[in-house]
Amino acid sequence: MRIETQALNFAITPEQIDYVEQRLGLALGSCSKYIGRVEVWLSDLQLSDIDSNRRCLVEVKLGGLAIAFSEGGAPDFHAAVYRAVDEAALKLNLCFGSGQAEPHRVAA
Repeated sequence: MRIETQALNFAITPEQIDYVEQRLGLALGSCSKYIGRVEVWLSDLQLSDIDSNRRCLVEVKLGGLAIAFSEGGAPDFHAAVYRAVDEAALKLNLCFGSGQAEPHRVAA
């Protein structure tokens, strides 16, 4: 599984990239062997002079086809990543069948 992390309108630190990759690895678990690429976009929306909102978008791809897209927002970077990654993992578990590690096989 290849993870591409990009930051929009702020500088991302190596520690933040490590956190995103670690969180994705834990959340996706055994499903990760079926995933070709995960794209993560992080942004900091300045809502006012004193308030900002961190956003995290996660797109999971199998063979070039996007199968899960999720978004999380929170004032805290870690909370935004946590929400988006968990939503993507939930969608993948639904695709792969109730948390099973392998995709559903349809009987002929």
